[in-house]
Amino acid sequence: MSLTVNKALKGLELLGDGELRLVELSTQTGEHKSTIQRLLATLQARGFVRQDEVTKRYSLGLMFLQLASATLADMDLRDAAREPMQRLGELSGETIHLGVYDEPHVVYVDKIESVYPVRMYSRIGARADSHCTGVGKAIVAFLEGSEFESYLQKASFERFTPRTITTADGLCGELARVRARGYALDLQEHEEGVRCVAAPIFGFDGRVAGAVSVTAPAFRRGEAAIEELAPAVVEAGCETSANLGSVRPRSPTHGAAPPARNLTPP
Repeated sequence: MSLTVNKALKGLELLGDGELRLVELSTQTGEHKSTIQRLLATLQARGFVRQDEVTKRYSLGLMFLQLASATLADMDLRDAAREPMQRLGELSGETIHLGVYDEPHVVYVDKIESVYPVRMYSRIGARADSHCTGVGKAIVAFLEGSEFESYLQKASFERFTPRTITTADGLCGELARVRARGYALDLQEHEEGVRCVAAPIFGFDGRVAGAVSVTAPAFRRGEAAIEELAPAVVEAGCETSANLGSVRPRSPTHGAAPPARNLTPP
């Protein structure tokens, strides 16, 4: 390990917590001021550190923003979700979907097939209404103010089954429950004989970036059985969010790891 690089990184980590003077960096790193000053001069010349001309305090430079932007641009939602989706599929045995928002619909961008002979018909690239699908409700529940108002103006509220929510007031009440518990349910609202549980995924900017879900035939998963998968689905959403660089805190109720047992039906 390079001692010089290690010293520089220690200083950068400290600056990540806020501005510091030269003497403060020297004290907290345990290095002589002359050593820290040489390192800072090099880092400043390369754009990794900057110094306020008035306060003389050092802070992180814009080069970090450029590097972070390049890294985040390379992060793909499907790549970030692949391993959490696979674990969710192994745990449940059911069909796993990954969806993104395309106002006022959702689009399925990835899928893992069920291990059972009776599977859910769906395809990558398919669009669905947001007001009656688990993935859709999990995303719309966390849209920001103006985006949510725009969604309500464009939503069709088409009735697909007797259980479909068909009014804005009804949907707003449902979305409040989604936000409170951290996951959404589709209890045969979009398609008769199909149940789903979904959780949101958040990006590095804190905004909702998509949702992950487990979908199963109603004959195999009753309402209690599909909701039993909620902690595992929320965990998959949290893992994917973390892979995208999100620092959004986990739900205190449903952010924990799923039980260490198989949740496939007998």
